[in-house]
Amino acid sequence: MASPSYETANVVWGKWDRHTRFWARAVDPRGAYNAGETFPIDTNAGGAFCGSEVAGSPSGTSRNHQLLDGLLLRLVNDGWESLGCVGEGYWAYSLRRRVVS
Repeated sequence: MASPSYETANVVWGKWDRHTRFWARAVDPRGAYNAGETFPIDTNAGGAFCGSEVAGSPSGTSRNHQLLDGLLLRLVNDGWESLGCVGEGYWAYSLRRRVVS
């Protein structure tokens, strides 16, 4: 019997549409895609923009934590399994979802 295969996702943050957001960067056999995103988040003052990423980090406001919790809940409801926070930032969650063949 073959081992199960999974698609993976990591919660990251970035700027597009003039707003900084948390989003789930997922990867499946076809490539990378956005598995979900939040409303715009609060960022630390003084951050400079470099390409599409904000130099600095999201602020630790209760609003940002609520937005992150909402994103994680939507992902779990879509079949993703949280593997926990794996990075230095409070938002750096990793997830996986079994690929059905």
